[in-house]
Amino acid sequence: MMTDDLKGTFVLVHPELPYDPANKQNEIGSITHSDLSNDDVFVSFGDEPALYEPDALLVLMPMEQIHANLAELAYETTFRDLKSLTQIDLFLRYGSDNKEFMALELARDNKNIQPLCLESLGEQIRRSLSQYPER
Repeated sequence: MMTDDLKGTFVLVHPELPYDPANKQNEIGSITHSDLSNDDVFVSFGDEPALYEPDALLVLMPMEQIHANLAELAYETTFRDLKSLTQIDLFLRYGSDNKEFMALELARDNKNIQPLCLESLGEQIRRSLSQYPER
């Protein structure tokens, strides 16, 4: 995953971030630029970009993983949780231009499904880098 690949990615600032100088916990922003060699990710919320480390930001899991998690949900799952995760799955598969933003809004508003559809940006970057070992 190259630095330029992150530009424009929608992220959710971790809702339980212990220290957030920008005070944007649980808000959705867009990555403006990043320097992964220094663990710097700059996120805009419509104003001056704020600096975060990748593990402080949540992103959507790959669409295939969200779909697999939806398929494996137990019968005890509440209708609200099932509906929210189904909507996220459908947005990502068939949604319009702002489908990632809409899916993040649903995940932000339903903490129960977050483990089924969100992961830290840091985890996503580490997984991506492990797929392409150094030569």
